[in-house]
Amino acid sequence: MNKKCTFEAAEPIHIKPYDESKDTTFVMSIINEHPKFLSYEFAGKPPGTTEKYLTQKNHYTFMLYKNDKPIGFINFFIKEKNNYKVGSIDLFGIDNNNQKKGYGLLLVEYALKKLKEFDVSEVSLIVNKENKKAQKLYEKIGFVANSKSDSLRVWNYIKKI
Repeated sequence: MNKKCTFEAAEPIHIKPYDESKDTTFVMSIINEHPKFLSYEFAGKPPGTTEKYLTQKNHYTFMLYKNDKPIGFINFFIKEKNNYKVGSIDLFGIDNNNQKKGYGLLLVEYALKKLKEFDVSEVSLIVNKENKKAQKLYEKIGFVANSKSDSLRVWNYIKKI
């Protein structure tokens, strides 16, 4: 969390909790653009699983708005493991027109801050091995590959917070 993002002053940026009635269409459009990176259904889960996880118990989804329009989202969940809380960043996406502008970093750092507020001590995430942009972002902010094998379709990353 040591890199600062700079945005044009004319761009009001807000992070808000997910509102199912307003945000589902946008989130699902991002997921449908990149199903092999974001969709649980692509991984063999039943239809509707991805959308269900946006609001399921212990799952938290936040939206990134620029000029009052959604441009990204992040979803994480929290569970108990051996008497301490662990978090997992499950779904995360920025629309194509707003990538490589620091918004992804902003959302991940926001999620890490929220997870820390929930007394989470470790965060994990799974990255499709073909998603080089995401791997670079996660490694930049301190996630370490816990399992990385060319025979696996996905790699697991861990970060202590």
